[in-house]
Amino acid sequence: MDNNKIKSAAEIVQGVVEAVPVYEDAIQPVAKQAGEALNTAGGLVNLVLRPVKSAVIAGNMFMDRLDELLRERLAGQEADKIQAPAPNITGSIVSILPFVLDVDELRNMYVNLLGAAMHAHYEDVVHPGFGEIIKQLTPNEAAFLQYFYPKDQCPLIELRLQEVGTYGFYNSMMFCAVEGGDTFGNMYERVVGLRNMERLGLLYLTTAEWSLGEDCYEVVKNAPEYIEYIQQHEKEGKVTVGENKGLVKLTEFGKHFITICVKSPFDRGEVVS
Repeated sequence: MDNNKIKSAAEIVQGVVEAVPVYEDAIQPVAKQAGEALNTAGGLVNLVLRPVKSAVIAGNMFMDRLDELLRERLAGQEADKIQAPAPNITGSIVSILPFVLDVDELRNMYVNLLGAAMHAHYEDVVHPGFGEIIKQLTPNEAAFLQYFYPKDQCPLIELRLQEVGTYGFYNSMMFCAVEGGDTFGNMYERVVGLRNMERLGLLYLTTAEWSLGEDCYEVVKNAPEYIEYIQQHEKEGKVTVGENKGLVKLTEFGKHFITICVKSPFDRGEVVS
């Protein structure tokens, strides 16, 4: 990138941060409250506020790292295509990014989003809500979304528990896995994660559709948790476990989110002139 033609990515973002002083505004109410409380709570207030003060300091120190990440992400792009990102996108990113710089899955998503917002070709397809969605993802959920490029679905099996001699099931558990057998967390974390991503509009779970390829479900059936769950509930002979095949599928919104935040145009090697 030609440094004579364009400001560094850090300077661009720094300008937005200065225009919207996220950290300063965030700490002022806390500092005021601390001053008032000091008369009654003494040194305990300072002790309690140490994590907050440390977080603010860390937030002001992350710009060099962000500059480096954005230079890597935008390497090879035409200098005249790089521009200041919209403040409503930058504000939501710089307020949280310092806290996830060491979390690869989430950090990369934020940098992908900010990089796309700084490129003239992609600015119109970057939605300000994307940053808010990333805030509500765990690292495991972010890693799970990596699987969905270029795929748009993965196998799902719902195990339904039914007491012997009764009709209908009284409980169920969802299981899914991808190639290689990775299940992305324990079964309870996975169910909550799937429902969270469904709530965010990124994907949906269905047992009304299933894959015709039986082999794709073997990776789920071979997962230790899946086998243990069946054995645990069938061992006393009081419960039968029914199997209901289905799919985890991306929504159209989810596909768009992934092409910007998870597998960005820059990850795919797209260079726009």
